[in-house]
Amino acid sequence: EQIQAMGDKASARRLAQEAGVPTVPGSPGVLESAEEAVTVAEAIGFPVIIKATAGGGGKGMRIAHDVEQFGQLFSLAQNEALAAFGNGAVYVEKYLEHPRHVEIQVIGDSHAQEMAPEVRGAAVGDTERSVGERSEAPRSGGSPTAERMSAVSPGVPDPEVVARPKRRRFTAEYKLRVLREVDACRPGEVGTLLRREGLYSSHLVLWRRQREEAAQTQLKSRKRGPKAKVQDPRVKQLERETARLQRRLKKAEAIIEIQKKVAALLGIPLKNLDSDEND
Repeated sequence: EQIQAMGDKASARRLAQEAGVPTVPGSPGVLESAEEAVTVAEAIGFPVIIKATAGGGGKGMRIAHDVEQFGQLFSLAQNEALAAFGNGAVYVEKYLEHPRHVEIQVIGDSHAQEMAPEVRGAAVGDTERSVGERSEAPRSGGSPTAERMSAVSPGVPDPEVVARPKRRRFTAEYKLRVLREVDACRPGEVGTLLRREGLYSSHLVLWRRQREEAAQTQLKSRKRGPKAKVQDPRVKQLERETARLQRRLKKAEAIIEIQKKVAALLGIPLKNLDSDEND
């Protein structure tokens, strides 16, 4: 029963809210029409993400940055979810541009014995999907491991529990370089690249959409070259006249050669003509 209830994202959100668990701002349930959905989107503020209630793996998800594109993206998300899962129901949430995907699992039995393994970081991936998980999650200050380390070594900071860094600013050249490296990666290498650069899969999702849909001109690297020189029209006229005279000269030379051959056949001397040419 619990698995079935949590298998639908919209009902899982509702159960979490009823239990007092903080959730990302969004619609209270499934949205039937784009008109109803855009009202919710305007209330929580753009950008928003349209998500399928069924399935996973990044299917049936679209990010809308404004009202103009919302209607089309809403239909695309519905159609993709229906084709992938046989269920086209979607809901709307506030879109978090740089999230951390952290998971906590609770295990219990019929004897009311419960336990929670360490917090897991599930942000190792190359798309909306998580293709790898890390336990414990970086910067999980409340994890059991952090508590044990503080008890054993007071005053020694946990290397995994560090202060949240300031938001980095990425140039267009850097984004394009990373995307080119990702495109050239073999399966399983994207996670290594993300760890090396200190990035999350959400960065790649956003940058790919910016590159493909031209949502922001920041990814359009433009290099200004030298201005083309404006040529004087008189120069072009002289070039055309020179070419015309060269063609006429070639024709005249051909005629002279024919006259020489005819004169030689008829025995007519051309000494005077030759002297004139030499002059």
